[in-house]
Amino acid sequence: MAHSGGTGLRFISRDQFAPRLLLIKTDTCTMPIQCRQCEDAPCAKVCENHAIIIVDNAVKVLEERCIGCKNCLLACPFGVMELVRAEMFNKNEKPGDGGVWRQQRAQKCDLCQMTVQGPACVRVCPTKALTLVDENARLGV
Repeated sequence: MAHSGGTGLRFISRDQFAPRLLLIKTDTCTMPIQCRQCEDAPCAKVCENHAIIIVDNAVKVLEERCIGCKNCLLACPFGVMELVRAEMFNKNEKPGDGGVWRQQRAQKCDLCQMTVQGPACVRVCPTKALTLVDENARLGV
């Protein structure tokens, strides 16, 4: 929801909602499957369009560069990369003008870098099971 532009759940259709974290549920536990922000990021190494970059120790997908080739999905050792449908418009057209075409684009957790408060999943976790660890702060660097 942090990436919905503040519209809230009631304004997003099921087709538009694409969570960036996946949950695996068993009888005994629930665990998020999320990007590990790899230092050497195999997904970024295989991206021919340089749509996946490392910024401030976080792996970021530049969705406007993504061509939906799926190389990153194959390279991610944790299976967190996803392809989501993106609606595109010709430069001279606006939504509703009939110039819509759809493309698959890579998406994953980006640690909510667009917000000052940090990752939304950490803020709203009802059990406080998620934390953001700053390795440099932890080591006193």
